[in-house]
Amino acid sequence: MLTKSSLWATATPTAAKLPISDGDGKLAVGWVRYNYAPTVTVAADTLLDDTHAVVLVSAAATISLPTAVGVAGRLYNVVRTGTGLVTIQPDGTETISGDTPLVLTSQWDSVVFVSDGTNWVLLSREKKSSIPVAFSSGFSSGFQ
Repeated sequence: MLTKSSLWATATPTAAKLPISDGDGKLAVGWVRYNYAPTVTVAADTLLDDTHAVVLVSAAATISLPTAVGVAGRLYNVVRTGTGLVTIQPDGTETISGDTPLVLTSQWDSVVFVSDGTNWVLLSREKKSSIPVAFSSGFSSGFQ
């Protein structure tokens, strides 16, 4: 989502600024600066808002979602970077793909969800595997 603070125009290109163009340079004169998704680290209970996009949770916490109503398309990515349990709680009776709450049970688990204007929809869930992986110089087509 572009906000007023993420759009910058300049006559001189720099490494952090991209041209405003349709590919042929005909759309506009100038350059636009693209900001990456706002990333924050939290270590306590947090209510998300439009200033959040990527949320790194470093301690046990409840991450509360705002209402999904009226914010269709808003996207959040929550990553459990610490060892404490992380609970993601939608607003009121809203759900995340039919569930409430959603719990990240392992360090490095992550979820991405988006508002459909009524509820939150889970787009992806990555769970860190607790199964050790070993690599060797040889290849085997089966398990041993």
